[in-house]
Amino acid sequence: MSAPTAYFLLETDAEHVVAFEPDPRNFKVLQSTVAANGLEDRTTLHNVGVHDVWSSARLEGRAGNTGNWRVIEEGGDCPLVRLDDTISDIGPIGVIK
Repeated sequence: MSAPTAYFLLETDAEHVVAFEPDPRNFKVLQSTVAANGLEDRTTLHNVGVHDVWSSARLEGRAGNTGNWRVIEEGGDCPLVRLDDTISDIGPIGVIK
């Protein structure tokens, strides 16, 4: 998530990006990438997964692919949020990917 988030902000006229990254290691990379590119004022970062219910889950990743995570069971250590609830106060949204 980190490289695409920075690239999107640097290469488009997007005013703000809200990024969700459930993996703590990837989240630290995302924070570092945003800071290294001076994009803190144009980003809101969430170290959570997005799901249709507020909950938590156990995630499983694929070896060699740090961007491929999936929920394998409910009740793990990864917090999950509902997208609608999390972004409801942001205002107009141009792109959701």
